[in-house]
Amino acid sequence: PLLYDGSMASCEAFINACQLYISAKPHEFATVSIKITWVLGFMQSGMAQLFRDHFMVYMNSQEFRTQYLESTEVDPAFGDPNKQATTIQEVTTVKQGSKSAEEHVQVFKQ
Repeated sequence: PLLYDGSMASCEAFINACQLYISAKPHEFATVSIKITWVLGFMQSGMAQLFRDHFMVYMNSQEFRTQYLESTEVDPAFGDPNKQATTIQEVTTVKQGSKSAEEHVQVFKQ
């Protein structure tokens, strides 16, 4: 990704570029902390730099460590064990009114 300055106009492009890179090289990003640090490294000017500086202080706080540990323990205990299957099921059972999404697609194709 390009360096990010906090501009609203380039925010979505910056996020998308980061997500693409991280998804292309998952072996380089073993933990959430590594992902966060990597993204923060591209925030080098303007409001993004201010955000980075404040967030780095927060990352070193007890509050962040506690929340991070809680989130990594709660999801495996209570989260969806098969998110892909759940998403597929939700997409295939979507309804609008009395018709399924598939029925709407068929009507549209006619």
